[in-house]
Amino acid sequence: RQLGGKEEDVPRLGEMVMACTTTWMLIEPWDTMATGRFGGNGNCLGRSWCLLEVLYTVLAGNEFAVVMSEAEEARFLEALEEDSDAAKNAFANLDVRKAEAFDPADKTRIDAEMEEKVGALEVNTVVNRAMNVAMANVALAAVRAGSLESELALCTVVYLRDLGRLVEARELCEEVVETRAAKCEVDRGREELQQIFCE
Repeated sequence: RQLGGKEEDVPRLGEMVMACTTTWMLIEPWDTMATGRFGGNGNCLGRSWCLLEVLYTVLAGNEFAVVMSEAEEARFLEALEEDSDAAKNAFANLDVRKAEAFDPADKTRIDAEMEEKVGALEVNTVVNRAMNVAMANVALAAVRAGSLESELALCTVVYLRDLGRLVEARELCEEVVETRAAKCEVDRGREELQQIFCE
């Protein structure tokens, strides 16, 4: 808020974000980020500035990643293990038009910037996709560090498939089948593989 004044903050933020290789977002609690009010529980997805950062990260082709506490990550993985749609459902209500900024003038500028870049509705799609890709990466890392025999592994396969990450989904699913085959669960594994890719 120096040099060109407040009016320059929006384009300046875009330049700074696009110059970074990775944008990290702290999400906690992970499942209410798109439903809470501005200022509540550090709700990044209810803040116009944060949504603009995600948009610019994606437009630049840079990495977008999320970070959570161990307890929050465990809660996310538990939810995903119960329902492979858990994360998709959590971000389904994201709406850039309802996002807020402390200064209403900032929101007006940010909304105009997003409309000019891709359109408000497309921002919802872009941010939703970025969030789900980042969350899927968390799940994939957890499976790789944990057990390929777990239900979480299969739910992660379905999550990846639904996001269109078919190569990764199939590779992980084949690893699950091989692991279960070594434990005499090969028939169940093959049946699950067929169901996952034929739904």
